[in-house]
Amino acid sequence: MTTRPFDAHHYDVAPWEFWDHADKSEHAAQLELQRQFLALHPECTLGDQCFISSQAAVQPGVVHIGARSTIAARVHIDGEVSIGADCSVNVDAAVRGRVSIGDATRIGARTSLVGFNHGFDAEPEVFRQPHTSQGIRIGRDVWIGSSVTVLDGVSIGDKAVIGAGSVVTKDVPSGAIAVGNPARVVRWRVAPQQDDALISALREFDAAVKRDVRGIVAQAWNPGLNGGLFSDAQGRPPTLRAQCDAIELYAAVYGEVPPQRSIEQHRDLLASWQDPTSGLFFDFDASDGGDNGALQTQRRCFEDPDASYTLLAAGYALRLLGAEPPHGVAFLREATADALVAYLDDLPWTNKAWTAGHQVDALGTAVLLDWERVGSHAPTHLRTLLGWLIAAVDDETGMWGSAADDGDLLQMVNGYYRLTRGTFAQFGVAPPHPERVIDTVLQHVRRGECFAMSRQDACNVLDVLHPLRLAGAYTRHRASEVTEVARTLLADALARYIPGEGFAFAAVESPGIDAEQRAPGLQGTEMWLTIVWLAADLLGLSGNLTYEPRGVHRSVPETVLSSS
Repeated sequence: MTTRPFDAHHYDVAPWEFWDHADKSEHAAQLELQRQFLALHPECTLGDQCFISSQAAVQPGVVHIGARSTIAARVHIDGEVSIGADCSVNVDAAVRGRVSIGDATRIGARTSLVGFNHGFDAEPEVFRQPHTSQGIRIGRDVWIGSSVTVLDGVSIGDKAVIGAGSVVTKDVPSGAIAVGNPARVVRWRVAPQQDDALISALREFDAAVKRDVRGIVAQAWNPGLNGGLFSDAQGRPPTLRAQCDAIELYAAVYGEVPPQRSIEQHRDLLASWQDPTSGLFFDFDASDGGDNGALQTQRRCFEDPDASYTLLAAGYALRLLGAEPPHGVAFLREATADALVAYLDDLPWTNKAWTAGHQVDALGTAVLLDWERVGSHAPTHLRTLLGWLIAAVDDETGMWGSAADDGDLLQMVNGYYRLTRGTFAQFGVAPPHPERVIDTVLQHVRRGECFAMSRQDACNVLDVLHPLRLAGAYTRHRASEVTEVARTLLADALARYIPGEGFAFAAVESPGIDAEQRAPGLQGTEMWLTIVWLAADLLGLSGNLTYEPRGVHRSVPETVLSSS
C-alpha cells in the first residue's frame, strides 16, 4: 500500500478494508503472522480471511476467530475467547477472560468485555486473591458502541444494541437497545411481541422457583442422620448426589449455600467422602474404595457409573464452595499418554456410546480437578484426550459411536452430551463438525418417541438441548428448526413444574424409570431447571430468568488458565 499522509497504519484501524484493498505482499505478511500464531497455539483457530492487526495483543488461553472477522490495532484478547464470523473488534478494545461472541457482531473502540473477576476480600491484597469467572456471552448481530464496559456473567441476546459509554451489569434480552450506567432497555430494535406469552410464563416460573426452592431443599433434609444429610426427597435414603444437588440448587437460585450446614461444614463433609487412595468419591453403600491403590482397581472403579458421576457431583460442589477435592485421581496420576489412549480405545463405543461418553466426561472432569496440583500431568492428559476425540469423531454424524441396528440414535446423542460436557464444553474448545451435530440431534428428536411429553425424562431432554446450544455457538445451521425444538421442549418443561414441590425426573409413562424418579425431588428439580434455562437461552430469552445453572450443568466453560 502506498503510504498516505497521517495514515501509515490504515488497515490497522480500518481492518474491514484489508482483504479487498491491500496488496498481495500485505496479504502474504498477514497470512504468515497467522501461520506463526497457529504454530505456537495449535489449540486456537483462525477463520478464512480474518484479519488481526500486528499491533493487537492476542494472548490465549484458547482463542477462536471466525471467517472474515477483524481485530484492529491495540485490541487486547486474553483468555478463552470465541469470536464468530463477520465480526469486528475495533481500536483499543479489550476482550478478556471467558467471552463468546456470535456472528456478525460489532464491538466499538475502547470497549471492554471483562469475563472474569478478582477476589476482593479484605485480606490478602487483591492481586494475591484468586479469580472467578462466569463468562460473557454475546449473541449474533449485536452492535456494542464505543467505550462500553460489559461485566462478567452478562449475556447479551441476538440483535441487541448497547449504546456508547454504557456499563452492562445485567443480561440484555434479544433485540433490545440498552443504554446508561447501569445499562437499561430503552426501546427495541426487534420487538419481542411474538414471545410475550412465553416471556410472561418464564417470569412467573422464575418467581415460583425463587419462592419454592428453599422449601424443596428443606423438605429433603434429614436432621438426625450423621449430623444431618440430604435425601433426594422425603422418605428416600440420603445420597452423596443429594448433598451436591442441594448445593447446586442454592448456588443457582440464591447464590448461597444451603443453610442447614455452614460452608465449612459442607466442604468438610464432601471432602471426607473422597477415598484418598483412588481419589474417587463413593456413595454411602459403596463396599469398595479402591484401598489397594492398584491401577487395575482404579480403572475398574473409574468405569463404575456411580463412581464416575459422584466424582462430577462432589468435585463441582466443592468448587462452588470455594474448595477443591483434597486428593487427585490416581488413575490420571499413574496413567501415561499411551495408557490413556488404550483406555479410550477400549471403551464400548459401538454398542454403549452413552457409557463411553459417561467415562470420557468423568475423565475430563478429573483432568480439570487435577489441573493445579503439584506435578500434575493434566495439561498433557487434556491434549491427549482432545486429540483422540478429534481423530475418532465420525465425520458424518459429528459424534462418537454408532446408531443402534434399528437406527435409534439415543445412545449416541446422549453419549455426545456426556462426552462433550466434560471436554469441549468444559474447556471452551470448539467441537468438530457442529453442523453435522445439529443434523444428528434434529434427526434424533424427530424420530424419538421419548420426546412425547408423557414419556420424557430429564436426561433425554437435557442431552439434546445441550448439544444444540454447544454446536449453535459455532454455526447458525438449521437455526429455525433448532428454535422450534427449543420452544416445544421449553413449553413441555414449564408445564411439568409442580408449585411448592419442584420437578420429577421423569414423566409417568417414561420407560425403564423407577417409581421414585416419577415424583418430585432434588435431582429432577436441578436438571429441569437447567433444561428450562438452556431452552430459553436457545430462544434468546434466558435474560428473563434470574437463575443460571451452576456446578455440573453450568452454562459456561470452566477456566484452567488464570487471566490477569
